[in-house]
Amino acid sequence: MSRDQPLRPGALPGLLGYRLRLAQQAVFRDFAASVGEISPGRLGILLLVEANPGVTQSRLARALRAIERHERRIATRLSAAERRQLLALLGKISG
Repeated sequence: MSRDQPLRPGALPGLLGYRLRLAQQAVFRDFAASVGEISPGRLGILLLVEANPGVTQSRLARALRAIERHERRIATRLSAAERRQLLALLGKISG
């Protein structure tokens, strides 16, 4: 094998962590393209803030409309049953 040839993936495609990471990268790329003005990490914080009373929500509301479009676009790739199953399985992995 020459130094210029790409590495073959070997056993990587069979590893859960590797496949989850690839899925995460695909979701983050779509998130950045469709939402753009907020990162997924900041979104998590904002959603927690939204869930608590007394927080100004005008900026959050604008971000939530874009986030909902992003989530719908990603979710359309799965049936409702597949989405429920995936969420349940990921929940088992993440604890």
